[in-house]
Amino acid sequence: MRKILVIGEKTSQVKKFAETLCGGYSSTKQGKYVYSYKGNWRDPNNQMIIFTFLPLAGHITNIETPKGYGWGECEPLTLVEDPKALKMVNQRKYVTILKRCAQGQDEIWLATDPDAEGDNIAYEALTILSPLIRKHGMKVRRVWNSSLTRKEILRSFNNPKNWEENLALAVQGRRFTDAWLGFAGTREVTRAARKVSNVKVISLGRVQLPTLRVIVERDFEHETFDSKNIWNVEAKIRLGEELVKATHAKQPFSKGEDARKIYERVKGTDLASLIDINSKTKSEKPPIPLNTTAAVALLSKTLKKTASVCMGYLEELYEKELISYPRTENTKFTEGFPHEEILKKLASFPPLDSFINGINDRTSPRSNGKKMEEEDHDPIHPTGEMRALATLKPEVFRAWDIITKHYVSHFMQDFKYSSHQANLLIAGEPFQVRFRTIEQLGWREIADWIKTDSGSINLSSFGEPFRVEKVELKKTKTKPPARITDSQLLVEMERMRIGTKSSRPEIIKKLQERNYVVRKGTHLKSTLWGRILILSLDPIWPEVIRPHFTAEVETMMDMVASKQKRYEDMLETLRKKYITLHRKLQENLKAFQDLVIRLGLEDQIKLKEDAEKVKECWSTYSELKKKQ
Repeated sequence: MRKILVIGEKTSQVKKFAETLCGGYSSTKQGKYVYSYKGNWRDPNNQMIIFTFLPLAGHITNIETPKGYGWGECEPLTLVEDPKALKMVNQRKYVTILKRCAQGQDEIWLATDPDAEGDNIAYEALTILSPLIRKHGMKVRRVWNSSLTRKEILRSFNNPKNWEENLALAVQGRRFTDAWLGFAGTREVTRAARKVSNVKVISLGRVQLPTLRVIVERDFEHETFDSKNIWNVEAKIRLGEELVKATHAKQPFSKGEDARKIYERVKGTDLASLIDINSKTKSEKPPIPLNTTAAVALLSKTLKKTASVCMGYLEELYEKELISYPRTENTKFTEGFPHEEILKKLASFPPLDSFINGINDRTSPRSNGKKMEEEDHDPIHPTGEMRALATLKPEVFRAWDIITKHYVSHFMQDFKYSSHQANLLIAGEPFQVRFRTIEQLGWREIADWIKTDSGSINLSSFGEPFRVEKVELKKTKTKPPARITDSQLLVEMERMRIGTKSSRPEIIKKLQERNYVVRKGTHLKSTLWGRILILSLDPIWPEVIRPHFTAEVETMMDMVASKQKRYEDMLETLRKKYITLHRKLQENLKAFQDLVIRLGLEDQIKLKEDAEKVKECWSTYSELKKKQ
């Protein structure tokens, strides 16, 4: 008989482990809002195991500044230069609870979330228990489950992995570099601004600043866009029973007189002649599998919900066994993945059966993406379990529906169509009719989140002559690029290596909470406070305001995660790098203060949207861009 302490991350998941393995459990109150759960299980060798399951509450440590390193007690850069300035502080109650639950155990199994962040939370618990583990020679194992289905829980507990700390240390390093900028940078900038303006705290973040800059940059393009008048000449042509639009081949026209001359020439013409038709056959493969960023972006765009809300939908679907673990970088399924088994289960759901029954090969996707070496999880996919569907709210069910249909689409045929351009002459002027004919809907038949025009123009209806019903001269304006949406921002953050798969939705949410960004419908807009912050810092601290330093940090973390670099070496390299960057900030604080005065930076709570200040912001930004 073995006694094993299983350390989990969430109570709901820990209870699912206990129910699946033990069939039932007893609970013991360990502290305020903290319970442990006990049950018996026989392993594959029929050996009796007494499990004690203990859920944590996410991270149980915080990085804090001890006495002597407060706001007025030391220079901001001391927080980076002095290794004693920042320390990991444990939540006291978990220190007591962990040590109590570990007493008398033979082994410690870590069943926190199966990703790097979960490894870091497990690492925190192990750090507390390390003296006890060494004293009693306890074995430490890692449970790595890809979903919460019964089959996957049994598989992962039957095959626990050896514990390796490289993923955990990568996250630990990320937390310290974030603290350097968050603590030292915030204090340095706030202290400088307070000498010339009325501010409380200017909060900085390694990932927040480059993300905010992306939003500000889009707002600059949107609000300073020089809209110009353009003219179009359009004709309505009757083709049999259909009335279609033909546009002049040279439009849009930048000069109204040019468009008007053509309009006057053709407006009284009743007939048009067909010169030729150019056609091209095209095909689109099914979409590649979804990683976290792509899944959240897809749901956000389709459901018109925020990134953090959509991440919550994925978490709920995972906890209800409906999808796999929703945090993964991979867009490629591993060889031997049980696609056929999952598709067979999904085929029992009536709306999906007709699509799945038409699939020729159920063993491998027709489109596959990229495998990330440091990630063990496959792309996000439905598990095939559907018992909990009836418990979902409509919007969460729709999220499952999209994820599931996206998965099924990987196995369907290409979307094939022909694009056509009919070239016409009306009173000697060239016009065009563009349209497409769909040859095979393929995977788009199930992809109801994509609008696919199924109508087409009958080519046989083209003949000479055919009637021009109407000619119009239209004056419009060029449109600015739209403000950025959650889905677009997530994709851009991934491209620029800003943040991680799990942190990106939270970063967007945090920008809102700090009044740097507001929502306008489904779009994000920087506040005047957020703009002034970026415009003040961008010219003097571009390595941090832009994604250079952030991307460098992520590269270093990847090297630690893949064991290409020692944690201590990585931390020292980044410490030296940040000290250099911070000193550059100090050298340019006078320029920062001058911009603060010029832009009129005030307490962000009192700062109101003002047309003159907005104009001044964009005037300053234009000057900065010219200098770059």
